[in-house]
Amino acid sequence: MKINGKELPDGTLSTSRIQPSDIPEMKSIYEKRDFEWQEPRLDFGTIVVRRNGVMLGAGHLHPIVESIMLLDPTISKLEKVMATDLMMRQAILDSRGLGLAEIHAWVKEPEFLRYLQKRYGHELPRGTSLVLRI
Repeated sequence: MKINGKELPDGTLSTSRIQPSDIPEMKSIYEKRDFEWQEPRLDFGTIVVRRNGVMLGAGHLHPIVESIMLLDPTISKLEKVMATDLMMRQAILDSRGLGLAEIHAWVKEPEFLRYLQKRYGHELPRGTSLVLRI
C-alpha cells in the first residue's frame, strides 16, 4: 500500500468493522479532536484502522436527511412562514419515523437561516460541510 507516494511494509495496517469493544477508544479519539460524540450504528458502514494493534482511526457513516423546501418567491412573508411550518413539521415526523436524529438544510437567505434557528433550533455546523457525490 502507498501513502503519499511512499510504500508501506505489508501488514502494517489492518482494518475491521467497529466492535462494541472499540467504542471507548473511539470516544477517546473524538475527545482529543474536540468533536461531538455520535454513537456509531454498528450495522451501518463502520471501519477501524489499526497499526500493530493500536487504533489509528475509526470511521462510520452517519445517516442524515436534508430538507429541501421550495417556496414560490412571489408569495407573502406570512404564506412563506405558514408553508415552511407545515413542511418542517412533516420533515420532522418523517425523519423520526426513519430513526434519524438530524435534519440538514442549506439556506441561501440570511433571514430564512435566522428563522429556522429561532423557530426550530437549527444550529450552524462546526467546521465546513463538504458534499461528495458518488
